[in-house]
Amino acid sequence: MDVSSAPARRGSRARWGAATAASLALVLAGCTPPGTHSVALEPGEVLRVELYFYEPASVPGEVNRTTITDPAMVEELVEAFTDVPAGTLASRGEDLQAARVTGLRYHLVDGSTRELTQYFLQPRDVVIAWPDAPAQHTTWGVPLEDYFADLGDSDEVDSSLRPASSLEE
Repeated sequence: MDVSSAPARRGSRARWGAATAASLALVLAGCTPPGTHSVALEPGEVLRVELYFYEPASVPGEVNRTTITDPAMVEELVEAFTDVPAGTLASRGEDLQAARVTGLRYHLVDGSTRELTQYFLQPRDVVIAWPDAPAQHTTWGVPLEDYFADLGDSDEVDSSLRPASSLEE
């Protein structure tokens, strides 16, 4: 036996073994890898982003609105919802009542707006109500209020001004 080829075979077996284990894990978990979804905007199309922070129990009532105009922050808020790994949303019902919710309204240079709503339940358990697709589950996302609430102009507004969500109708 030629021992000089042994390490190459071992490396090949390790790669094959890792690929097999990953495939088996997906099969045993009974899931398929999620697709991706995007807000379908380019940062240059967006003038500003309004973020509405609330918990479903606070509606109706007042919610905190923060308006982001800094181009770098606007870009982050577009990229945060670009190519998001998202899958089918199982019925959530009462779960969403405990969510930290952020409604986003993107104001575009052409005068139109695009809206979506993020429901942060816990790490790796986030629901997004998209403007152009059914709501989806993702493992991506953070509570946006923790990062953006102090980065723009903030005020309290009536909850009826928040972006519409298919999950709150």
